[in-house]
Amino acid sequence: TLRRLGGSARFVIDTHPTNTLYLDLLLQLCPDAKIIQIQRDPLDLAVSIFARNFVTGGHWADTWQGIATRLKCYDRLRAHWSPWDPVIASVSYEDLVADPDSVLSNIVDALGLPKVETLAPPAVASAHAPLPMPWASFADRPAVNSDAIGLWRPFAPWLTQFAEAYGRDALDGQSNIPTEDRA
Repeated sequence: TLRRLGGSARFVIDTHPTNTLYLDLLLQLCPDAKIIQIQRDPLDLAVSIFARNFVTGGHWADTWQGIATRLKCYDRLRAHWSPWDPVIASVSYEDLVADPDSVLSNIVDALGLPKVETLAPPAVASAHAPLPMPWASFADRPAVNSDAIGLWRPFAPWLTQFAEAYGRDALDGQSNIPTEDRA
């Protein structure tokens, strides 16, 4: 399946949000897999997930409560992984946007790959701008960019349910989210 989907790519990048549920199985099937964890502001992540139209398996993404529950499950899974830590690199999305060359260089080091001059792929691969690294991505996602940071702010009045379900104390003191009685 990987060959069919990824062609001759040496590396696969799959960013589907349900991957965390199958990490143990993935590592049993692909014991040499390297897991890189992206951490993102939960508010931005919630808005991004809510805006995606997951065709299959994403019914949890239809409500703020469902998204909060899934993110809390992910947090518990991360706590579970900590003793045996299959994650070789944790990356802050915000740091990746601010300094992609440094963050990607650290990932290349963590993977034990040889250095390459250009690490970040172009937003769209073409014959004139081929991907500099042999990877295949199964996600149709836009390039990482600063527009995705603070994405939640215009939606603050509608994030009350998410904030309550996820836990306001886990949102780093984001006081811009109205309480239920002020929404």
